[in-house]
Amino acid sequence: MDQIQELEPGPDGAGWWPAQFLVDCAWADDRGTSWRAVTNHPTLQARRTGTQLDLRQTDDPTVHTYLLTPTDYDAYLATKEN
Repeated sequence: MDQIQELEPGPDGAGWWPAQFLVDCAWADDRGTSWRAVTNHPTLQARRTGTQLDLRQTDDPTVHTYLLTPTDYDAYLATKEN
C-alpha cells in the first residue's frame, strides 16, 4: 500500500505526464482505437487497446503511451512507455 500512496497524480490535460499513476479499472475499459474525453479534464483524451493506454491533449497530437498493469486495488498501474 505504501508504494501506491507514493504515486503521482495522473495527467490533467495541461502537459503533466507522470512516469506512473493509478487508473480506475472501470474508467480504463478497452474501447479499441476510438479516442474519448477524460472525465474532469476536457482537454485530455484517451484510448485503450489491450494493456496499452494512449493519452493526448486536444491541442497537441503527441501521443503518450502507458502500459497498464493490474493491481489489488481495482485499479491499473499505468507506466509511461514513451
